[in-house]
Amino acid sequence: MTFGRILSLAALMAVVAGLGACRPGEHESLLERLRKSTDTVADPIPADQSNNLYQGKRVASLFKGKAATDFEVATRHDQIRKFPCTDCHTANFKPDGKRQGAQKAHWGLEMHHAGSSTMDCFTCHAPDKGMSLRTLRGDSIGWDHPYLLCAQCHSRQATDWSIGSHGKRLGGWAGPRVVQSCTGCHNPHDPLFPVKMPVIEPMNSAPVREPVSEKHP
Repeated sequence: MTFGRILSLAALMAVVAGLGACRPGEHESLLERLRKSTDTVADPIPADQSNNLYQGKRVASLFKGKAATDFEVATRHDQIRKFPCTDCHTANFKPDGKRQGAQKAHWGLEMHHAGSSTMDCFTCHAPDKGMSLRTLRGDSIGWDHPYLLCAQCHSRQATDWSIGSHGKRLGGWAGPRVVQSCTGCHNPHDPLFPVKMPVIEPMNSAPVREPVSEKHP
């Protein structure tokens, strides 16, 4: 290994160690100092390609968290099969919260989010405003911004999501940051992921060697 490669490896290890100890926003300045102090080439992905790594629809985030830069969120309304709600719900729809009469479209849903004394369907849904989402104060929220609703109770997770330590980034690490919304990963009616046990690697995933028979004298 040449002396130059040793220096490059040492610089890389220093960057990794530095990024792990950075506060939100600090790693960008650290990387910028590294770029100015080395002869490394800039991002090998052309700008016209890196800006289009995520091909889906997206909107600018409205969350006022601790993210160092603005980011975008994948749209949600175009992923909902029963949308818009006005296809079934008319302007005269006045739910009473009681399950009586014939079985309806959504009445098969079971809430496993919080106790019935804490929330029900209309804690988050606004039947008087086109069945949009609504905050605890009654403000309407579009279907593409459910994180504003979730952040009311899950503020710590929302802050982590805004800086990239919670949730899923889409497309790639180059170009604009596009992330999945809360309901893109979590079922809003049953948000807790089930516990899964690790499984043994399948036997046919690697060549199987025949056991060697022992030879006795």
